[in-house]
Amino acid sequence: MFSDKGEQTKKYKNPTLENVSYSFVNHYYYLTIPVKANYYLFNSGKLKFYIDAGIGANIFVGEKTVALNTSSNNTNKTINSNNSGINNINWTFEGGCGINYNFNEKSGVKIEPIYRRSLSAATNTPIKEYLYSGGLNIGLFTTF
Repeated sequence: MFSDKGEQTKKYKNPTLENVSYSFVNHYYYLTIPVKANYYLFNSGKLKFYIDAGIGANIFVGEKTVALNTSSNNTNKTINSNNSGINNINWTFEGGCGINYNFNEKSGVKIEPIYRRSLSAATNTPIKEYLYSGGLNIGLFTTF
């Protein structure tokens, strides 16, 4: 599974220049391989409610930083792709709950709110970064 993780800073004013502000958006691109276990709380044939938890291996693919320098009359955008200090692999905890609806015996749809949190640091720098995110997984599935 491909994922885009990162953070965005708030705009902050330049103390020496009036009407100038800065903000940064950091993107970290990963290929994630999750291993999770489901526990079904309710199972009535076509409809199932479950909770799940597991770990994921995040394999680092690339990075992009966007810097925005805004003044009263224009905005400058700088894009930098630099892989300094990012660990090639980090581990995450993944947990969620969801609903399965089976169309028939072999296929269905799955909707799952999910939370992910780094177990190991994403960076190898003096200031460690532990990424976390929340989201919604929606998918079709089939069994063979």
